Amino acid sequence: MKQFLTAATLAVLAGTALADTTTVNGLTFNVTVDADFFNPPPGKQYGYSYVTVGNQSTAGMWGNFSEWEVLRSEFNITNLDSASSATLSFRFKGSYLGQNFNPSYPPNPTFSVGVGTYFGDNQAQVGDYYASLGSGLASIQYYPLAVDTVFTFDVTSQFQAALAAGAPALGVGMNIFTPDKFASFDNFTLTVTNVPEPSTYALMFAGLGLLGVAHRRKAPSHALGG
Repeated sequence: MKQFLTAATLAVLAGTALADTTTVNGLTFNVTVDADFFNPPPGKQYGYSYVTVGNQSTAGMWGNFSEWEVLRSEFNITNLDSASSATLSFRFKGSYLGQNFNPSYPPNPTFSVGVGTYFGDNQAQVGDYYASLGSGLASIQYYPLAVDTVFTFDVTSQFQAALAAGAPALGVGMNIFTPDKFASFDNFTLTVTNVPEPSTYALMFAGLGLLGVAHRRKAPSHALGG
């Protein structure tokens, strides 16, 4: 009976280790740099910047020299294991033309927005406007693209690089520098799945093996052909 319990415990512990998954919700925000030469808002001057935090974020640009808005979302990775795989997901909420919002509006059949990652710091700040998005993660083509379309990307290498660099967060961003074109997204999530080391698999199979031996010893002799 003792051997049976030990084997069962080993198997359960190993199985639990194999199913270790962590979900991190993004700190999602916009960084806006306003360079309106002619009509800055009351109390503001040319070139001011500000941050807006919220679940939904938008990337885009008003006119040629007026306002740039970049999308950023950062995921806290300080307590996560480097021996893991990571998946990024987010949802498309709509596109814009000028000041008119239309979730299904195609700005241009070939218009797209690039997605990139960077090393973050778990803070929403103006400096994130200048965060380098590296070589880029993907390019999302707007048209035809339905509202609530969910995008999923494998960001394991980017996640592991951020951990190796000692970064407290993995950031994702989008920039659009095309006049009067915008794209909005929300529900930024990072799912990290533990990748067990070979010793974990060995523990599980050892536990299952002992479980089988204990069961065989317990079986009546006639069941064993005796």
